[in-house]
Order: sequence, then C-alpha cells, then structure tokens
Amino acid sequence: MSKRKILYLCICIITIAACNPSEQKENNSEDVDFETRLKQLNEEIEKNPQSGLAYYNRSKLYFDHQKLSESVLDIRRAMQYDSTNADIHYLYADLSFMSNRLREAKEGFEKCIALNPTHRDAIVKLGEMYYYLREYQRALDLANDALKLDVHFERAYFLKGMVYKETGDTVRAISSFQTAVEQNTQYLNAFMQLALIHMAKKNIVALDYLNSALRINPRSEEALYARGLYFQENGELDKAISDYTNLVLIDPGHRSAHFNLGYIHYNYLGLNDEAIKHYEKALQADSTYAEAMYNMGLCYEARGEINTAKSLYSKALIIKPGYELPANGLQRLK
Repeated sequence: MSKRKILYLCICIITIAACNPSEQKENNSEDVDFETRLKQLNEEIEKNPQSGLAYYNRSKLYFDHQKLSESVLDIRRAMQYDSTNADIHYLYADLSFMSNRLREAKEGFEKCIALNPTHRDAIVKLGEMYYYLREYQRALDLANDALKLDVHFERAYFLKGMVYKETGDTVRAISSFQTAVEQNTQYLNAFMQLALIHMAKKNIVALDYLNSALRINPRSEEALYARGLYFQENGELDKAISDYTNLVLIDPGHRSAHFNLGYIHYNYLGLNDEAIKHYEKALQADSTYAEAMYNMGLCYEARGEINTAKSLYSKALIIKPGYELPANGLQRLK
C-alpha cells in the first residue's frame, strides 16, 4: 500500500450524514430529551444566574449534541463564576483543543489536573496534545500516568499505540492497540489502527480487524474505504466495488471511493463509460483532483476521443504542474 493511501486512512475520520429509520427514531427521541433537559437548565440559570455549575451543565449538554458555539459561550460563563471546578476547566480545554487553540487547551488541561490530579481524561488529553506536537516521550509519560490511575483505561493504551506507531515501533504499537480493544471491545479506532498496520504489512489478519470495525459500525466510512482498498489490492474486485458503492451511498461526495471505482472499471474491467462517471463524480467532489482528471483523460484516449483526452491532460498539468503522467500523455498524442 502506498504511503499516501496509509496517510489518508490514518487521518480520515468522517461524520455519517445519513441514517436508517431506526436511527432516525432514536435521534428524534434524543431531540426530545435534549429539549427537556435544556428547558430545565434554562430555568436553573434563570433562578441562579451566577451558578457556574448550571452553566457548565448546559455547556456539556450543548457539547454532547454538537452545538459547539453555544457550548463555548456557556463554559466561559461557568469559568467566570467557578474557577475551582476541574471539570469546567477540562471542558473548556477540550473545546479549545477542538478549535486548535492549543495554548488555551494546554493551560486548561494543566489547570484541571492541578485541581484534580486523578482526572485521567485530562491527563490523556494533555498527552494527545503532546503527541500532535510530536513531543512523543512527554505523550508516552502522560499515558503511563493515566494508567497508574486506571490500568484498564483503553484511551491511554490507544495513545501509547499512536506514539509507538509514529516512532516506528510497530511491535509495541500492535501490542498497545490490542490491549485497547481488550479493554473495550467496541473501540473502533483501535481496530482501525490494527487494520492499517497489518495492511501495510500485507498481512491477511487486517481483514479480521476491518470486519470487527464494521461490526461495531456498519456505516463507518473509514472502515468501508479501508476494506474496499484491501479487497482491491488483493484482487477481490466484486467485494471492493461493493464496499466502495456502499460508501458513496453514505457519502456521495467521497472522492477517493469514486476514484477507486473509476480505476477498477477502467484498469481491470475495461468499462470506460462507467469509469468516466466515477471520475466525474470525484471531480465534482474536488475540482483540483489532478489524478482523477488524468485518469479520465486515459478513458477518453482509449475511446479514441483524442481532443478531449488532450484537454484533460492539459487541465491536470495546470492543477498540478510537473505531473509527469499527463505530460507524457500530451507527448504521446502529438
């Protein structure tokens, strides 16, 4: 597997936009619960407008329902009225981390830990910050500090796995991710990391981990894409097409799934028209996708539509100057 594909899979965390009827029913129930709880908290704040705890609880409610701007406003109010509550500082730091305000996040997690040295989540979140900053030993130390508090804390094992993976120690990375899923058998991200490592090693056990991830969430776009890629690279084209097709039903704008469907239909099945449709959809999702532009040019060249092929090769070069393949295509068609 190419490094580029591995990188894509490592960073690909996708929000599922669609849901089936049973999920819709569950979401409707959650909406009712949200409105009921929000009304209660609004009444609490109206009675006691200087209650840091009430503002914290409303901020947490907004956070849990992905209403982040409202959550930020309330957590700032909570900090004004109560500066000694560790959980308030933790939520403020978490929101800051999500908004890439790293200095504020670091200070918030450190304040939380100072107020509550046993706050395992803050310790690991601070470790994750150091991981993103590539201060790997500090991240590892914090993961171990969290495990001293709770030896079963799966997130700490996951952080250790990420550190080991990033520093090239795949043996320890596998061990840490495996321990994470032993502590929490529903830990999808840990199963995905195990799958990615074994895919890079071309180890068949990768498929087991991908299947485990999809049992946890059959609509996981990350897992569907990875399993489709696994099938594609192992010659199981029907299964690859099935996974990519299911993926684009969930996310019609998934450019990589459309690209791979185009690639399979052109390179393996010789179905140029079908390949062009998928390359067009990949370009609709990302008009700067030079590789899709070039591959679509190959389809038109194979159909004998030379002028269209030349135009696509030229556009690919404009998007990506120095791109050798379309340059060769233009030279070939002179």
